[in-house]
Amino acid sequence: MIKQLKSKLLTQSLVTQSLMDLLIEKEIFTRDEILDKIDSNIELYEDFVEENKTLSDDVETILKSISEETDSKEELFSGLYYGPAGDC
Repeated sequence: MIKQLKSKLLTQSLVTQSLMDLLIEKEIFTRDEILDKIDSNIELYEDFVEENKTLSDDVETILKSISEETDSKEELFSGLYYGPAGDC
């Protein structure tokens, strides 16, 4: 599995590098423009991850408070049965 991931990562890196080289060769973008855009996207991604970490922490807190209010799964799902018909 790790071997497959490494192979996919290498392929992705090679494709990305080839596209960047092609854009530079065709004078569509300069190397500096591409590097600036990459840096900008890295910053946006880091901000996105930080925002979602806060959201994840909030969800975890809510789930903990729900589990503290409920003593058991039976109480949480009282009246609901998931299984073969007739076994209820």
